Amino acid sequence: MDTLTLRLRLGDILREEERADADWGAVERMCRDLYLNLEPGSELDYPHVVEHFLSDVDIRARDPDYGKSQRIEIARFVVTGKLADSKPVPGWILIALAVAVTGSLLCLLV
Repeated sequence: MDTLTLRLRLGDILREEERADADWGAVERMCRDLYLNLEPGSELDYPHVVEHFLSDVDIRARDPDYGKSQRIEIARFVVTGKLADSKPVPGWILIALAVAVTGSLLCLLV
């Protein structure tokens, strides 16, 4: 798996979680499948928070504040390919950008 594919799949998870009627069972399956595809020892470079995001589905489902903070970090990675940013960006902007970038990338891939 390459970084672009990882970012696209994380974007899919973000979109499902942001739905008003999020299917947390589907989110859990998507996270588990993605986690199993991250090969230990591979050269794929991704922030450590990705592993936490993929394993903390139950916590995000119960704690909206924790979920929001994790989604902001993951959205930053989905949009920029990096975890750290010099300026904090509001979460709603990151989610909107993630959706736009993911949609554009999917159009290019099809």
